[in-house]
Amino acid sequence: QVEELQESQVKNLGDRDQVKKELAETSKLLEEEKLITAQLSDKMTMIEGTNSSLKTQVEELQESQVKNLGDRDQVKKELAETSKLLEEEKLITAQLSDKMTMIEGTNSSLKTQVEELQE
Repeated sequence: QVEELQESQVKNLGDRDQVKKELAETSKLLEEEKLITAQLSDKMTMIEGTNSSLKTQVEELQESQVKNLGDRDQVKKELAETSKLLEEEKLITAQLSDKMTMIEGTNSSLKTQVEELQE
């Protein structure tokens, strides 16, 4: 019985060490996910600023188009380019939003794993 208890205790210590190792790895992953989330949030803010700037440019180009009928062809070209950029920014914003959602889901899952491992 003593031998069996000693073997069981050794196994339990090994299991505990493995849990501690997994908990440390999971905590590290959580920190990395937090950093990625913060970086994506910063990028989203930058993209939103770019979108706002591009919208202003579109409005200014539209006003310029009305005022300068002689430059209509040039204004149309710039407006098309700006509109294309706006569409590209919208796509990037949607992609980053999707990535943010995925990262938030991963964070939630990792937090649950940490809590389960801590129990």
